[in-house]
Amino acid sequence: MKKEYPETLVNGLIFNDRGDILLVKDERWKGKLALPGGHVEIGETLKDALKREISDQLQIDIDVK
Repeated sequence: MKKEYPETLVNGLIFNDRGDILLVKDERWKGKLALPGGHVEIGETLKDALKREISDQLQIDIDVK
């Protein structure tokens, strides 16, 4: 029997200089608006996972605080 475990996900609140929050249309949620992010790989820190996911999805580099 295969054991199932919860998956670890990360999402980012990305603000511009006016304080607006970036939302993206997420096809995993039928095109609804969502925070950018995704799955954490085994052995990856949460910060590194968030940086990678944002880079992959939006082609931007972020500073995680």
